[in-house]
Amino acid sequence: MRAPRGGAAGFTLIELLVVLVLMGALAAIVTPRFQAAMPGAETRATARLLESLLRDARTEALASGRPVDVAFDGEARRFTATSGVGAVAVPASVTVRFETVRLPYGPGPQRLRFYDDGSTNGGRIVLSSGAAEREIDIDWLTGLLDVS
Repeated sequence: MRAPRGGAAGFTLIELLVVLVLMGALAAIVTPRFQAAMPGAETRATARLLESLLRDARTEALASGRPVDVAFDGEARRFTATSGVGAVAVPASVTVRFETVRLPYGPGPQRLRFYDDGSTNGGRIVLSSGAAEREIDIDWLTGLLDVS
């Protein structure tokens, strides 16, 4: 940057172009790394939301004295609590594996039931996307969650 005689100081066109080229190169390097981290971030965020939904369903069952079911609808890619506690949508990039004891009331979505004493039919929910994986274990006796 140089000041012309008798004029105002400023940047030359070449200096501005160099800065723009450097910013473009930096963006080209950072963007792929950021996108590579996104599937893991989506998996972690979905696991946190699902953990919150499961804890809320257990709390609702204890408070109301009635069982509360959390069902997974594979077509809609959604976990929903029957008590109206909430729902969690699963992004298309996240794979769900839901393992639980089938409850005896026929076909339909797979369900996890929290009973009024805090216990549940137990199970495991595994969320994965690429190399990122989150596992939520639900203890059948206590209904407590272990997220790893």
